[in-house]
Amino acid sequence: MGITPNEASSIIKKNLTDKKYMGSVKINMPQNYIYMFTMTPKEEQEKLYSGALEAVKHCAESIRNGQPLEGKPVNVFEYGITKPVEKMYNAWGTGTKKFSASDACVSCGLCEKNCPMNSIVMENGKPKWIKKCIHCMACVNNCPKQAIECGKSAGKERYVCKKYEKQN
Repeated sequence: MGITPNEASSIIKKNLTDKKYMGSVKINMPQNYIYMFTMTPKEEQEKLYSGALEAVKHCAESIRNGQPLEGKPVNVFEYGITKPVEKMYNAWGTGTKKFSASDACVSCGLCEKNCPMNSIVMENGKPKWIKKCIHCMACVNNCPKQAIECGKSAGKERYVCKKYEKQN
């Protein structure tokens, strides 16, 4: 469970000390949380990528021109629902008990390398989850052999964000 875009703005403002805050914008991306959901279909992924790329270009241009980003105002309903769910999720939903590696694992170590929380170590050639994680699904989605599972992710298509080349 992520935070709301408006909550992200307040966190950024609080931690941005030596730069001018220009605002924040919500950019829709494909669903990657295959632990609970089905991945966004390929056709829709392409539409989301295109929209995201245009949104990023627009944001970059605004920042270059010294214009604030046009975020949406706080949605009280979204915030009112998200905060209690986020607290429960962070307390009970971010454990690592449901993560496992099948015999398809080839000990490549990408899961350990890609984990932004350093929650994975390789032990006897297999990943071992050693502390709470943020459930970003980087280990599950980036495993080249689809050997890592989390809960009911077995057999589900994996999502890997396309790499984009810098465009002028």
